[in-house]
Amino acid sequence: MSALASVVPRYYGTCVLHGDLGLKRRHIKLEDLTRKYENPSIVDIKVGYRTWYPDADEKYKTKCRAKDAATTSSTLGFKICGMQVYNAVKQRHWRADRNWCKQVNGESIHVALAAFGNNGLAATPEGIYLGKDGVLNQLRKLKDIFKIQKDFLFHSTSILILYEGAATTVEDLRVTLKLVDFAHTFHADCTLDTNFLTGLSGLEQVIESMFFG
Repeated sequence: MSALASVVPRYYGTCVLHGDLGLKRRHIKLEDLTRKYENPSIVDIKVGYRTWYPDADEKYKTKCRAKDAATTSSTLGFKICGMQVYNAVKQRHWRADRNWCKQVNGESIHVALAAFGNNGLAATPEGIYLGKDGVLNQLRKLKDIFKIQKDFLFHSTSILILYEGAATTVEDLRVTLKLVDFAHTFHADCTLDTNFLTGLSGLEQVIESMFFG
């Protein structure tokens, strides 16, 4: 539990908000991961070969299976759901729309991930993904947690990767990797979350192949 707590946004309790038709709903309050960045570059990567959970109804499963089959979820074990990159030279963000994300395939995934790791100045793919504080090391630490934890199964959960898009030095990048979108999480009954674990391995292998062949 303590290991997982280190890789999710901080929890600040709950609050009650008015929803549709004036209904009151209780919501959890989580840390804003972007707050420490001036112009964050962010990528949302949904992890797992299967995004549906076993107790879902057949309509939901069918919908998820179709989405998984049409994206890199079914072949690589993960897919890009959203991305924005800050260009420090042009001083503006570029945001990937839904169609752009859907079109990323096994051949273009390296190009997409490399584009995320480039702000035109200090940020380079090598600086973002490699090194002691890079994505690859943080991903491996997360994978080590999932090699051991048998408390929870994560379905349709993402990892969010952020760095300072306006960085002019490597020291200012502050690369962060966190688990997000974990609403569909269930007790694991002392079993490994192989779906999520193999998805992490797929992402690790793709990043490694970008630099080491």
